[in-house]
This record gives sequence, structure tokens and C-alpha cells, in this order.
Amino acid sequence: MSYDLFFRRRDSEGVPVGETEPLLDAENRAAIAARAREILGPVEVGENPGSWWLRYRPRGVTLEYSGRLLVLRVPYWTHGDAANENVGKLRKLARAIEQQTGLQCYDPQLDRPLLDAEPADSVAVFDEVADMFDLR
Repeated sequence: MSYDLFFRRRDSEGVPVGETEPLLDAENRAAIAARAREILGPVEVGENPGSWWLRYRPRGVTLEYSGRLLVLRVPYWTHGDAANENVGKLRKLARAIEQQTGLQCYDPQLDRPLLDAEPADSVAVFDEVADMFDLR
């Protein structure tokens, strides 16, 4: 179970558009990996034919890319202050990816673009899951 964020193209009115072209090229992937290292710390990067991934193991953060899908995931391992710290790093990474690619980060848990939401809204989702599984 993870907090998932999806990156997608939008038209000039903010409406998602169908993906007909790959979202990332090699230059974007390299730039995103560099920014992820600045924001998160040491990350692992790998690729297979048609896919690319980035992982930050200490927090379970994964960025997965396959042609027309780019997803940022973090497990619900934290709550409270730790969740707030995770959300802060996710927001920084999402902003860096948006700036690099022109894509928009959409948060389906909150049903809106991540950077349009308050950080506390995302933290509340982590806390709610922690309560559901008695992790506090």
C-alpha cells in the first residue's frame, strides 16, 4: 500500500491530455536523478528495455517510468512528523520533475494536483492510514 502520485501532460486549460509520446527522454531522466540525489540522498537508478526507475531505499520512495506512465510512490510507513518530512521531500521532488518536464503531478488521494494541495492534506492521509492499521 503506497501513496501514489502520477505525472501527466495538461492542455492550456489544465485538462489532462492523452499520452501519445513518451513522457521522458534520457536528458530528463538524468536531470531527475540528479535532483532526486540532491533532495533525497543516494538513490539507485536502473533501466530495462522500455522502462526506467529510481529508488531511495531508506524511505521506500520509488519513481517508475514506462513510456507513457510516470509514477512516484512512497509506502505508508510513516505518520505525524515523519510523514510531514516525507511529504516535504515528495513535494520538492514533484516540483523538480514538473520544472524539468513540464508535466503536472496529480495526487489521486486528494483528487487534485499535488502542489495545489496543502502539505497537511497529504500528511493527514498518511495519519489516516496509520490509524487504520494501528501504526501509531
